[in-house]
Amino acid sequence: MFESSESFRVELRRLRIKSGVTQEELAEASGISVRAISDLERGRTRRPQRKTVELLASGMRLDEHDTARLVQVARKSTLQVALPHAVPGVVPCGHDAARSEPGEPGRICELPPRLPGLHTTLPEYPVLDDFLQSVAAAETVAPANGNTALVIGSPWVGKTTAAVHAAYKWRHLFPDGQLFIDLSPDGQPAMLPLDVVRRLSRSVGAPVVEDGAGLESAAATLRSFLASRRLLIVLDKVVSEAQVRAVLPGVSASAVIAVCRRRFPAQAGLPTVVVEPLSAGLSVALLAAALGEQRVRAEYDAAIGLATLCGGLPLALQWVSGKLLRNPHWTLHRMFTALINPQTRKDLIGACRMDFSGRFYALYDELSPDAQRALCALSHIHAEEFTVDMAAAVLGTSVDTAEHMIEYLMEWQIIEVHHDAARPAAFRINPFVRAFAVSVSETSDPLADLEHVRQRATTVVGAKV
Repeated sequence: MFESSESFRVELRRLRIKSGVTQEELAEASGISVRAISDLERGRTRRPQRKTVELLASGMRLDEHDTARLVQVARKSTLQVALPHAVPGVVPCGHDAARSEPGEPGRICELPPRLPGLHTTLPEYPVLDDFLQSVAAAETVAPANGNTALVIGSPWVGKTTAAVHAAYKWRHLFPDGQLFIDLSPDGQPAMLPLDVVRRLSRSVGAPVVEDGAGLESAAATLRSFLASRRLLIVLDKVVSEAQVRAVLPGVSASAVIAVCRRRFPAQAGLPTVVVEPLSAGLSVALLAAALGEQRVRAEYDAAIGLATLCGGLPLALQWVSGKLLRNPHWTLHRMFTALINPQTRKDLIGACRMDFSGRFYALYDELSPDAQRALCALSHIHAEEFTVDMAAAVLGTSVDTAEHMIEYLMEWQIIEVHHDAARPAAFRINPFVRAFAVSVSETSDPLADLEHVRQRATTVVGAKV
């Protein structure tokens, strides 16, 4: 329902797993080599021929619907436009850059390690690809022309992973270094703009201004140092536009990717990627990468169920995978049964607080008190979707007030909307976010009338049914 488009590689792998065949078995049935099938699933071959797609569909014995979908996805696939190797001023990492002296910018790489299996199942984000290639191809890029791109999305949806994936993919275009700065470390206050400038200055070897110097002086010194360099800077967990503005490279061929929970007014018009929850196909592919294709193929329906319960959140899927890997005697069906029960799901999620609570509370604390109460109240609606009328009934407010609060939470990427001309707009809170919000409402007491909220939520769900 809230599914995003999938690439051919993901759709092919999903259908192969669903069909219960290995790459070797599909190769034998279709007459296409194992190497060719592997290249298609890994994205190395981006535009398969129509005949190849038909042979693959026949080899998997797909029905008409799945065959038509595979053909359609293949038709929409586009060849990735590669930047020419001879880009003026750009030295690919691992070549001349490797001969730089210790301490020179060419040696800098602070990107965090990519999570195993995740980067191979990520969707492609052409907006980031085009942005990084255009910045690298330019002699200089002024801020007004866009040397900054945004990555936004709901909690745990994989915003940081998407940004880091793009940085690894195009790091060879920025030979002077790739930087990663967490602006709001879990459990710590967000970094002030001046602290961000000093942190970046130390990383790139720029002069660090004295403690008495102000933000403008420190930022100007950093911009001067970056003017002749090609750096790729990832700013993670941005909470204010000032944090980004403080470290913009100025007239430079450096690029900044800012990972934000929401878009700020001053950032309108910048290249933006909205990271959405993974589709069912991508979610199953991630489970297969972690647990093994054979285990997922044997319980494909349960894998689809787990993907749905996790709401397409990569971190939630990784937690589920980790739980299953630590308990190899558990079946996927057992895990699905445990998570589908509200009380058991609450207990299991409570056990993974070390993984998720820091991120949730960092977001929760930034919301206004009214928004905190609204999120907790709306999370007690135990239905996949709710309308603005249902929200008003649960919140005990007018429809206009409920609509305003929903729009506020949508700005923070907490609530998703589904448009359908045939019925009123429907809204959704991710199951894992909802579970934490319910837990907060039961332990931190943001809802003075918790029992009344529960009763109203039960009533509106019953009326909907």
